[in-house]
Amino acid sequence: MSATRPANARDLVTVLYAHVDAVRREIGVAPLRLERTNDGGLTLKVSVREGFAAEVPRTVLVTIGGDLIEISLEAHEDYERRPKRR
Repeated sequence: MSATRPANARDLVTVLYAHVDAVRREIGVAPLRLERTNDGGLTLKVSVREGFAAEVPRTVLVTIGGDLIEISLEAHEDYERRPKRR
């Protein structure tokens, strides 16, 4: 296995489609989405309830194609529970 490297845009998309359940289990939070950063890059946004942002790690490690990838996470206290549909 190679050394850890930072995630690129392709890695982030791969995580959302193929590894999202593993990431959710590791961080204990369900709402994740791909979001553009202020500098034009991409990050995974994690939505949490107010007061819980500090509990989200800044990074998680995921193995993609034999490479260990460091995925940056950005916690936002903007989670709102939607009412159940009837």
